[in-house]
Amino acid sequence: MAQEKRISGMMKAGLLLGVCATLLLGAMSQTSYALLLNSTPDFKVAPVTVDYSSGNFLAYGFAEKYNGLPVTDTIGFRLDATIDSFGNLATGGSMYIYDYTLSNYLLIGSLTKLDFTVGNPVLNFLFTPTSGDYQGDYGSLGGIILGASGFDSSINGFGSDFSSLSASADVGTPVPEPSSVCLLLLGAGGFCFLRKRKS
Repeated sequence: MAQEKRISGMMKAGLLLGVCATLLLGAMSQTSYALLLNSTPDFKVAPVTVDYSSGNFLAYGFAEKYNGLPVTDTIGFRLDATIDSFGNLATGGSMYIYDYTLSNYLLIGSLTKLDFTVGNPVLNFLFTPTSGDYQGDYGSLGGIILGASGFDSSINGFGSDFSSLSASADVGTPVPEPSSVCLLLLGAGGFCFLRKRKS
């Protein structure tokens, strides 16, 4: 009887590991620009003007929606970064969303990561919210999906200057990637397995 229970427990653990391995393989096969954001909190900005010249990156525009609802045309968005010819993001990059009517910052963040795929005009930035009225809504991590950025589609990537007058930005909080979810499931499964084994 005890041996049957042990075999049953091992089969369940094996099944859990198999599911986790499948999730991890799916996460590894995703393209680097497939950043997903939660539906809220979420600023939509369009159009966005982008200018990249000699390593200096600038994107700016006005927000049109917050959490799906239209906003006044006085909420500005700005992203400043230094990006070398290999696509490395220098420290000190920043972003902010500012309400010109109320003269206050809604969100200020420090850029921490840049993801891109040559051949695709989407640029993904991660940032740490540092202040602003909506900092609490964003928690400890924010994401920016910058579409139609004008990013060079050749193999040269950031080796060439580029610009765009019709980019768009989505500023929100990232959805946990499958590998993170898998680790949580693995931990929860292991905990349940140990509890069952003790009783």
